[in-house]
Amino acid sequence: MDKKVRIGHYDFEIIFTDEKIIDEKGIELWGKVDWVENKIFIYNGLNKQLKQSTLIHEILHCIFSQCGFDGDKKEENIIRRLEPVLTEFILENDIKKELEDIEP
Repeated sequence: MDKKVRIGHYDFEIIFTDEKIIDEKGIELWGKVDWVENKIFIYNGLNKQLKQSTLIHEILHCIFSQCGFDGDKKEENIIRRLEPVLTEFILENDIKKELEDIEP
């Protein structure tokens, strides 16, 4: 089942694919953002936990892009550090409910 997420002013379609994801250097990836089509591809051969963290990883790339970062090695290192903590934070807390429950 494909879903969409809104990141900044853009909707990204999330696609779980059985096809291996290969980058322009021929390296096999767990996930990838297609910036032209606004699609996030996640390799379906991963277990649930890896799919979750890979999705957060790719979403972080989208967020960083919206903030003007250019996808360099430094960005990748930051995202790799943020991804496990943010994934656990999201999975362990009902953030949407907590935000909605804040009184004015």
